[in-house]
Amino acid sequence: MGGRRKDHSKLHSITVEQPLTTINRAHSTLHLLGVLAVLYYRSSWLLLNIPTVPFSLAFTWSLMFASELVLAFTWLINQSFRWRVVSRSAFPERLPNDDEQLPAIDVFVCTVDPEKEPTIEVMNTVISAMCLDYPVEKMSVYLSDDGGSPLTLYAAREAYEFARSWNPFCRKYKIETRSPEAYFSSCSPSSTAVDGTEFVQEQRRMKVIYETFKMNVGQKRRELTEAESSQALSKKAEEHPPLVQIIHDEKGATDEEHCALPLLVYVSREKRKTHPHHFKAGALNVLLRVSSIMSNSSYILALDCDMHCNDPTSARQAMCFHLDTKISSSLAFVQFPQSFYNMSTNDIYHSFPNKSFKIGFMYGSVVEDFLTGFLMQCKGWRWGAGLLEVAFSKFCPLIYGLSHNISFLQRMCYAALAFQPINAFPVLCYSLIPQLCLINGISLFPSVSTKWFLIFGAVHLSWMCQNLREEFVIGGTIKTWWKEERMRKMRCITSDLLACFDFTMKCVGAKQIKFLLTNKVVDEKKLQMYEKGIFDFEGSTVVLIPASTIAILSTITFLGGLVKVIMQESYGAMIGQLYISFFSMMSGYPILEGILIRKDKGKVPVAITLYSAVWAMFILIIFYRW
Repeated sequence: MGGRRKDHSKLHSITVEQPLTTINRAHSTLHLLGVLAVLYYRSSWLLLNIPTVPFSLAFTWSLMFASELVLAFTWLINQSFRWRVVSRSAFPERLPNDDEQLPAIDVFVCTVDPEKEPTIEVMNTVISAMCLDYPVEKMSVYLSDDGGSPLTLYAAREAYEFARSWNPFCRKYKIETRSPEAYFSSCSPSSTAVDGTEFVQEQRRMKVIYETFKMNVGQKRRELTEAESSQALSKKAEEHPPLVQIIHDEKGATDEEHCALPLLVYVSREKRKTHPHHFKAGALNVLLRVSSIMSNSSYILALDCDMHCNDPTSARQAMCFHLDTKISSSLAFVQFPQSFYNMSTNDIYHSFPNKSFKIGFMYGSVVEDFLTGFLMQCKGWRWGAGLLEVAFSKFCPLIYGLSHNISFLQRMCYAALAFQPINAFPVLCYSLIPQLCLINGISLFPSVSTKWFLIFGAVHLSWMCQNLREEFVIGGTIKTWWKEERMRKMRCITSDLLACFDFTMKCVGAKQIKFLLTNKVVDEKKLQMYEKGIFDFEGSTVVLIPASTIAILSTITFLGGLVKVIMQESYGAMIGQLYISFFSMMSGYPILEGILIRKDKGKVPVAITLYSAVWAMFILIIFYRW
């Protein structure tokens, strides 16, 4: 793919991808015309027929019109990502050879609960950060433990001792994967990057040391569990005094087998039930205060506790941008995409990877990283409800900080993320209304014989082709495209729908912000099901009820509607709704399989099935009577 390159400096370059950018702009323009035509069709029908048609029909059409308005809005703001497609290249080899000229970096890693965030996994993140290809005297690693767990502190000490052997091994043999767990995994792409008897012996020795490290941490966990009950440990996590402990402060100490490591600091801030702690945002602000006293580095590298550095040169690559005097004054942060290892070829969940200190990390929202990032841009991504809090607040990306030097396209990019959960409304409407109207013989779309049908069809085909083309560009296939579309719909009618409900409850004062920590413990049985391409619904809660209800409803309405269309020979008027009902049924097939066919533990729980069946019948009866 060709492109136009502009050299901003010797350290990095930016390429505007052509002809991709031109194709995207042409497609967006044509698609917008089709969307406007669809909206005109809906609005003109409502204006002409509202006085004469029954209220129920007018209300149904109004819901469809509102759904298409929301879809048009979210589609429009998402075009900001496609309007000017660029690729960036960094040249860390061109950085100053003198390490003294490189700026200092503080690495922040936050953890809370060693039960939900496995200690070994957290330590792998810490180890990968300590072993980055960056001068050790210019880097400090801060581990925030909001749970105040003695296990985390013990593991941090053990991790440091392991890193003293691991770091020289990685540097000597140029190992790219600096996380030992990922490296020793059988599927690690770089675990056999070097051949030779000496390397094999060293690799085996390092694996023994790593297994000893894991065994020691596991033994400590058992000792703590035997000494205190889980209830007592939980109480300590909610209320404990502050503790700051330097794991290593003797930079430059080396011997034949070990090498120097960055400063490693364990931080457990004080927590009291009577005082709000502001979750991760509060933990990050504490790290800012501690680091400003101890190292006061110019830059921060923030890592999630379960995301290790997959490229040892990442810090140097970031410096290629921050050290460019032409853009450094307006550059807040450099972000790296996620890269997953041990991915299954049957990736049913479609897991593809897709700071200024004066502001601090904002409170009042559980998506402190998103909100803070946006505020940084105005001053110089995760929970759906938290995104909506940003979207419908004074910090809305489309209106906040209009006087600041932020391009409209950049505002649209932030808005696309903030407004993402509202897609639950149109997806829910399109998953219910056309199907219910189909089984009741009510047409919502133009007949095949009219020109309007071609417009509706063209808009849908245009959207589908765009998604397919983008999937092919990143090396995907039709199969991966279908998995993505299926997961997008399932997300809209599960987590996004619940996020909208949660946000609404908070707006009316019925619910306060509650942060539920994601459980990152790997279940071997669930992992085996994932590798086989089987959905796991074991332990599913009420969040699955909307999706399973729609799956049951789509099957009933498609089969019933198909029979009715054949008997009445109304193919032309109902073909659109038949297609939507079939698409909805197929996207919900994994759920139907979990309800009707599967007998294993990962099937849809019986209680969820019963609730969903009752809701499906209730909706059918209500709509029929209405």
